[in-house]
Amino acid sequence: MLTLQNQRLATELFNWKRENAQFLLQLQQEAINRPLRSRQFLAETPTPTEMPEAIDDWFSKLELLQGVPFNYLVPDERLLPTESIRFFWVDSFWVDCLQDGAFSVGRVTAAESEQDKKIRSLPASKTLSQEQPLITGLILRSQVVSGWPNLLIDGYDAVVDSEDFVAPSEAQLLELLRMEKLAKDVLICLFKGEVKTVDIHLQPEAMHFGLDIKNEATNEFWQILRNANGEEMDGDPNPLVAVDPIPWSHQEKGVIDIKALVEEMKKKKDELNLGDDPFTSAQFALQMIEGVQKVRFTWEQGQ
Repeated sequence: MLTLQNQRLATELFNWKRENAQFLLQLQQEAINRPLRSRQFLAETPTPTEMPEAIDDWFSKLELLQGVPFNYLVPDERLLPTESIRFFWVDSFWVDCLQDGAFSVGRVTAAESEQDKKIRSLPASKTLSQEQPLITGLILRSQVVSGWPNLLIDGYDAVVDSEDFVAPSEAQLLELLRMEKLAKDVLICLFKGEVKTVDIHLQPEAMHFGLDIKNEATNEFWQILRNANGEEMDGDPNPLVAVDPIPWSHQEKGVIDIKALVEEMKKKKDELNLGDDPFTSAQFALQMIEGVQKVRFTWEQGQ
């Protein structure tokens, strides 16, 4: 039905199949009459017709489930409630059946079905003659999709426990085959390979100044100080070293008294004997810079 809805593509597919059916028939006749072939016939050995780019592109998209109605992907809304994420494997047998259905345009008899199988196995059939890669993916239904349209999603082939960005030595970044919004708040991603770690985050240029949350219930903030390596500092016996409370100019509007905050940071620096270097704007930026928010999902054995 998906193919028939595109009348031009369906016609082009039917004509291409007919040309290759004639090619297969000529090969059959050649095999039957091999002892009687002339030299001229040998020079005119038939060749298959290459699959047109439009048809190859169509079947490549079907392999990535593009154009497949949403109710085939998620047959019941309860499988994907609001604010949820679901991971899955793409069943290669199901995709093969999907592509075979799209390929069945003009097929009526059992003999034509057998003929279609032979045409699909020809090297000229490109996508249809190639082995399908292992594909895994996720579907995310959340207000995050509509609220942050420039989300980045990275998939890795190993379980990464570190909260930092993944180093190449820990895991291989998987090729993202498809990332598309299916609805205002629904996003699908497909990866080439078995995804075991997924990072969802904003673009790196979204870095900004910010405070650390101390108590979400009371909406209290503090600023945990960092050393020269950007690591949060501990005191003795291990409480976090932080400016607390934050000096506000207008707390309800979220306006900080920057001068007072700098003075508090200098005071903490002196208390910890962190050297005599002047507290510069660069050091202030080091204390205040906040990276982009990131959420990580990892695969666990047995789940």
